Amino acid sequence: MKPVVVKVIAGAVLFSAHSLAQSPTSDTMRAAEALFHSGRDLLNKGDYAAACPKLEKSLSLDPALGTQLYLAECFERQGKTASAWSLFADAAAKAGKRGEKRRAKTAAARASALSSTLSRLTITVPSAVAALPGFRLMRAKTQVKAPLFGVAVPVDPGDYELVASADGYKPWTGSAKVPKKNGRVKVDIPMLEKEPDAGTASAPVEPAPVETAPPPDPAPVAPPTSTAPPQEDAGDGSGQRTLGLIIGGVGIVGVAIGSVFGLNAISTNKDAEEFCPRGNKCDDQKGIDLTDDANSAATVSNVAFGVGGVALITGAILFFSAPSDAPRTGWRGLRFGGGLGSNGGGLTARGTF
Repeated sequence: MKPVVVKVIAGAVLFSAHSLAQSPTSDTMRAAEALFHSGRDLLNKGDYAAACPKLEKSLSLDPALGTQLYLAECFERQGKTASAWSLFADAAAKAGKRGEKRRAKTAAARASALSSTLSRLTITVPSAVAALPGFRLMRAKTQVKAPLFGVAVPVDPGDYELVASADGYKPWTGSAKVPKKNGRVKVDIPMLEKEPDAGTASAPVEPAPVETAPPPDPAPVAPPTSTAPPQEDAGDGSGQRTLGLIIGGVGIVGVAIGSVFGLNAISTNKDAEEFCPRGNKCDDQKGIDLTDDANSAATVSNVAFGVGGVALITGAILFFSAPSDAPRTGWRGLRFGGGLGSNGGGLTARGTF
């Protein structure tokens, strides 16, 4: 898995982390606590169908490690062995980072015990099918992305509907029945069939070009009789300073946005590493989703930093180069140039006398 690269400005990161970070509201925390206690009681009573959704909702509101362990226990008792294994393994990693050795050891042991019983589903997609425009493969409500094509992925036991689709092609529908323990199921996606009307519409015929006589040469224009430079607009520079402040403000907002997305990209990438222990190969769909989210956040961060940086520099130059009420002896002004590329932005300024 490629590391996420984010350009971070230390001061902006401290500013954004202090001003934009938000903690869960008290109402959210109370709801998470109530759902946890209700789910735990139902779990102890053996009502797993009612307990697991409550624990799952509580975990989404407050990602507490204890709630995650109870949810993993609930999934295991419900027969969702792959989901339980994934949560136990993730909890072991988190507990280890926090120094909670007892929880880390317990979660790792539970994950190890489940790993030997997992059933796996392999979906092979020929390269010609995967290259179809808009190709999409769904396993129930979960999208299977390209890195998992041909990979034996641990899945919960049960019956799965598979749907492959592409633009201009008929969807293909299949199924997979995954046994409770140590199942190895493989499904091959066939070539999709084109829609009957796909590609039958005739292409528009372009009219033949019409030759016309070339336009006459423009009449020569007499050069100006005066070579004196144009007079500069009079003013005290207040308008230029105001414009500089506005552009500078936009730059600060851009840097702050870049910082927030940068922190989010770094955090999400660290979470993804727990599901992708073999570098670019991920055994879990969640790892791929987290990697995509981290890369998207990094892209937004880099663009925001580039735009914000250019705006800050432009605003500063406009503000400090604005003319004052004092007379100018020979200064004719500034010329600006700049650009923004994939590696950031740049600005140049040139003065003439």
